[in-house]
Amino acid sequence: MEVARNAPTSHFLPQCPIVRVPDLQLREQIRGICHQQYVGTNSDLQVFVVDLYRNHRICNQLGLTLAPIFLFRACKKR
Repeated sequence: MEVARNAPTSHFLPQCPIVRVPDLQLREQIRGICHQQYVGTNSDLQVFVVDLYRNHRICNQLGLTLAPIFLFRACKKR
């Protein structure tokens, strides 16, 4: 997990903080919200949180916008 958290990203904007959820009761609550049966049965649950607001704030501080970044990423994938 540490490697994934510290891995470099294009534009240096990590998109997905990773949260490990070992608590069975909390996983049952999450399962009730997302209606995914496997959430309560797996031995380990990892939640990838998309944090675009953080990136929006960073871009604002740098005088940039997110739109060109996402356009670049979309074009790069093709």
